[in-house]
Amino acid sequence: MKQKHRPTVGFAIDWIENYYQEKLLYGVKQAAKERDVNLLCFVGGALNSPRSHEVSRNSIYRFISKENLDGLVIASGPIGIFSTIEELSRFCSRFSSMPIVSIAQSLPNICSVIEDNALAFKKLLIHMHQIHGHQKIAFVSGPKTNLDSIARLEVYRELVSEFSLPVNDDYIFYGEFIPESGCKAVKEFLDNRKLDITCIAAANDDMAYGVIEELRRRGIIVPHDVAVMGFDNQIVSSLITPPLSTVEPFLYEQSRKAVNAVLDILEGKNVPHRIIVETKEIYRESCGCLIKNEAQQELHKQSEDQEQLSDSAVSYLRSIKEKFGEDFFYQLKTQVDIILDFLVKSVEFRDSDIFIYQLNRLLYSNYTREFNENLYQSLINYIFFLSYNLFSKNEDKAFCNIIFHHARILISTYIQRMHNYSAYIEERELQIYRDLSEELVAMPDLESVTDFLYLNLPKLGIKSCYFSLYNDISLENPLTGLSNIILAYDEKRKINDLRPFQGIPTKTLLPEEILENQNQFVFFVEPVYFGRTQLGVVLYSVEEAAGFSHDIVRRVFLNMAMKATIFLQQLQKQRSNLEQANQELVDLLNKLETAQDRLIQSEKMAALGGLVAGVAHEINTPIGVGVTAASHLKKKSKELISLFEEGKLKKSDFENYLEIADNATKMILSNLQRAYELIRSFKQIAVDQSTEEKRTFNVKNYFEEVLTSLHPKIKKTEIIITLHCSETLKINSYPGVFSQVLTNLVMNSLIHGFEKRKTGEINIEIKKCGKELNVEYADNGQGIAEENLNRVFEPFFTTKRNQGGTGLGLHIIFNLITQKLFGTVKCYSSLDQGARFVILLPVDFIHE
Repeated sequence: MKQKHRPTVGFAIDWIENYYQEKLLYGVKQAAKERDVNLLCFVGGALNSPRSHEVSRNSIYRFISKENLDGLVIASGPIGIFSTIEELSRFCSRFSSMPIVSIAQSLPNICSVIEDNALAFKKLLIHMHQIHGHQKIAFVSGPKTNLDSIARLEVYRELVSEFSLPVNDDYIFYGEFIPESGCKAVKEFLDNRKLDITCIAAANDDMAYGVIEELRRRGIIVPHDVAVMGFDNQIVSSLITPPLSTVEPFLYEQSRKAVNAVLDILEGKNVPHRIIVETKEIYRESCGCLIKNEAQQELHKQSEDQEQLSDSAVSYLRSIKEKFGEDFFYQLKTQVDIILDFLVKSVEFRDSDIFIYQLNRLLYSNYTREFNENLYQSLINYIFFLSYNLFSKNEDKAFCNIIFHHARILISTYIQRMHNYSAYIEERELQIYRDLSEELVAMPDLESVTDFLYLNLPKLGIKSCYFSLYNDISLENPLTGLSNIILAYDEKRKINDLRPFQGIPTKTLLPEEILENQNQFVFFVEPVYFGRTQLGVVLYSVEEAAGFSHDIVRRVFLNMAMKATIFLQQLQKQRSNLEQANQELVDLLNKLETAQDRLIQSEKMAALGGLVAGVAHEINTPIGVGVTAASHLKKKSKELISLFEEGKLKKSDFENYLEIADNATKMILSNLQRAYELIRSFKQIAVDQSTEEKRTFNVKNYFEEVLTSLHPKIKKTEIIITLHCSETLKINSYPGVFSQVLTNLVMNSLIHGFEKRKTGEINIEIKKCGKELNVEYADNGQGIAEENLNRVFEPFFTTKRNQGGTGLGLHIIFNLITQKLFGTVKCYSSLDQGARFVILLPVDFIHE
């Protein structure tokens, strides 16, 4: 995506809403502007981070390639906070096809811009020991693998050894460069290790803030009880109470040098393998010193000789140039040239208002949110130096001191007013974010969201914004696929026709057609994701930062907007499939219901078939006995006839025949009667089960008939079935349903309850309960396991599947009772305690 006429430099960084990162970013942007190059900032979180959201953000680093960039600057300090040198080197090796410069970490075979971790930090530690007399100094280190952390820990160990301080490894705590680590360190030192310490040195300011806060919660006064020092000199370090003694690492200069080094390599110039930027110790109240401004600190270290003071002024001006850059330096000199004449006039006429009026005019001419308070503090400090050469008389110098005192009060008042004003503006902007977020949530479709963003992005300070959505979010590496640009906006125009930007290679980030309309650009490149699922990528450029909270809220809003856009696009894409899917579900449900009815009918017919087979077998016995008795009677009758025809019939023969005939007829009659009863009960039950018609019947008699039909199954066991029911209880209902329910319950007991038992009891109790029929069926079999009890009525659930069980028996009972009879059924059981089924049915009782 590079523009051919202008180089593009990449800047890989973990976050941008932090003082450390903001200073690095400011230097990178200034250097890119000075050298007229494009800048792409890949904001992708720390590598190997224990924080899951950073792991997801790492995906954006995949877009760093020769196709998009000419050179790369890596903020290896924050990016590699959880990584070893080997891991960082492997990460950088992915981009070896282009010039690379590392900031903060010294990496093999890579040009590295690093700060001098040793000298200023050691001076601050020596200051703690020699000036304030601290003997027991604890150290809060960063991660064990971080180079800055290692370097500062080595300085600490060297100092401890040099001065033979009574300190060991118990005085060292490893944190993560965040305030929470400082809190944990204090708890570890004081609560667990029980250390008696008078000073805590932290490897960065964030952890030092945590130390101060935790000490304050415990009622330990800093620095009177325990002194604290840090490293980084963040903005808040001079604002907290007490102000923090720390080390100024000149981050702005590091990042500027890194960009210039990359561009020098591109131009074929020789660049040192290591570029070292000096640091400076800052003494404030947290170490026990009375607070002084920087000019006073410089004067304190100089003698009273006027020539040395002049040299100090030059030295101070040089430090301002290194600290704030060329633009700031020349801005300061211009202001000095304007105001210095008014200082001379004020002293000459002994009228401080002349100088104060001009200073006030300068302040009001810069009454904006971008007001740089450091400029005016540095201005006063620098003129403070020069005044010692401008005036030789002590009374003139004394009057200068009065003027500077008034000037500092004026600047302090102005700064406080600006802070209050900034807070008000920030709250107003946050309200804008809240209002816009509420509107965004209410957007009904994708088109409404994009129109809304086009209209409101300028209000958020977003000059340009391009959002690409991956076509296939299931790809392990999205860069191998295609993307669709679904939103394209810059400060010149809104791109309405996005059709040419559909299905573009993801790895290109932006097509040439868009880049052709760009002048020098600075884009932030960030991933849009949900959990571990990568959804797309957003590129955006912003106005100059208006504060950390502004940047954070803007990022949150933009990310939320992008996710809302994705959601609505996917919703629209899926909406067309929902009706079809819904219809398919309805069709499937109908098929399932049909299949269920067929299964139930099949199970019912199978049970009826089993009943037929059982009854047929049972009828064979009385019929067979009757046939045998009739055959025997026929034989004896022939013998009697033969004796009669031959005239040999005797009285005794006739009497014997009559006895045989009597017994045979009795046997035939009783067996025919038995067969008749079986056929009659089977006929009624079969009709009831096949027709499912409603009729009036005697409950006890009908249940007895059902049990009779089940006799072929029961007679093979020693199970006793007892039925308790009123002789006169009649209802109008579906007898076939009752027959199938009772049959399935009995068969369930025989198959499962008494599987390994020869004897047992089944008790059936039927009674009228108000307007309901209560049927309680109980056996004393082996019971049901607790984990299966809640599943017994589920379809196809069976513990006998490998033995041919279908799992439909109790499910059919449940369906018949609840859907056909509109009743309820519950099962109570435990292992070795049998099973009990309680059935409640609303029925029409017949009263005679």
